[in-house]
Amino acid sequence: MRADWDCDFLFGLARFFHLREFLSNGAFAHALLSEMSCF
Repeated sequence: MRADWDCDFLFGLARFFHLREFLSNGAFAHALLSEMSCF
């Protein structure tokens, strides 16, 4: 289990970039999600 700040960092990134652009970059988003396991 990861520390909470990892998930906060992930959502901070998603908010910093436009969420649609962030999610549209599938490879980047998938790598981040699989690395941090927030979902």
